[in-house]
Amino acid sequence: MLSKSALALLFLLSASFSLYTHAPIAQVTEHNLAVAVQLNNTFDPEYSVNGTVAMDFYGTDINWVPIHRHVELPLIRASARLLAIDPSVDGSFSASGNPHLIFAWGSEADGLLPKDWEKNGGSGDDCIEYQKNISVKRNAIIDFKFRNATETVSTADNVVPVPPSILRAMESTSGLDALEVALNATFAFTYAVDDRLPAMGGCMENIVEFTSAVNVADQMNFTAAGNRALFFLARPVLLEQWHANNHFDVVVLSNSKLGSAAIFSGENQSKEFLLSLFNVTAGSYGLKRIVSVPANDSEAGSHTALNNPFPIDSENSTYAYLYEFNYTYEGIGKKTLWAETSSVFGDNATFSRTIHSRTLSHSGNIPEVTGTGAEDMRKSAYFGGS
Repeated sequence: MLSKSALALLFLLSASFSLYTHAPIAQVTEHNLAVAVQLNNTFDPEYSVNGTVAMDFYGTDINWVPIHRHVELPLIRASARLLAIDPSVDGSFSASGNPHLIFAWGSEADGLLPKDWEKNGGSGDDCIEYQKNISVKRNAIIDFKFRNATETVSTADNVVPVPPSILRAMESTSGLDALEVALNATFAFTYAVDDRLPAMGGCMENIVEFTSAVNVADQMNFTAAGNRALFFLARPVLLEQWHANNHFDVVVLSNSKLGSAAIFSGENQSKEFLLSLFNVTAGSYGLKRIVSVPANDSEAGSHTALNNPFPIDSENSTYAYLYEFNYTYEGIGKKTLWAETSSVFGDNATFSRTIHSRTLSHSGNIPEVTGTGAEDMRKSAYFGGS
């Protein structure tokens, strides 16, 4: 159940933007994977690298004297750009979300002009050369690096899963650590040319191949989020409190940004904290991006920094995000409450404690609240005569 302030904010923001209370990861991922098919052969002249093709033509002149001409022709171009790791929110991706790298690459090749290529200011062999076809083979080498873990992937596809060894290394991420990705793509162009040779009464076919390559590089860093959360009970620390001031205040350290949290009392949800709303924006090359918008829930606090709870946490892990959730309730006796958090990627974590709310007593046996049993009274000093 949202607070009145959160509902009002949600209404106002939704009127201006297409906002979601949960990140639409499945829809955006489906869209981006469909677009990635097109990006597997997308040439971008703004980021292109140009190359030349070396060709050697042979023939004979009218006196059957051998002719040779070497040319370097600027015929080939290629581009490759790293774009995203998907699914992601605010440019950050989760190690538990089956992440995959998307990049765009493509090439262009000019056709060979039909002419007598042996002719160079003088006489040729009067046999015109023709291009038969052009083919391109390409391969990408992708280097992944996270802290001391490295992995190299060779691929002919532009959608590449993040390697399992890198994902394992990211299990200890703080939530602000960067995955470094370097792309080196090679495009090998092959021109099949009919370098026709003089023959008695005409020209005969002579198919030769000329191959040249273009290398394109790009690099990009992506923020890696984790799925760990560490809970602390801020109040009551001793799991016991006065019934007139019942609290279940929880501090959460997380290595992923949280989207929401909830407090449960019994079987029903008693309180929801809305931390982020989500918008879908247009990215480059037709991809979509999910960005979060702070919901500014006045009953929850958050802080982004590198928080290290050592020595309380035996693993000595570092967490990038700190949240505080405050909840008050009524009742006397023992009550089990628990908190549930949900990251912007949909990863959930829970925490529960049983808290004893007691009444005060007079003379150790007179309850502050009539009908309170002895087990729910806090004993006090005896006041009375001898």
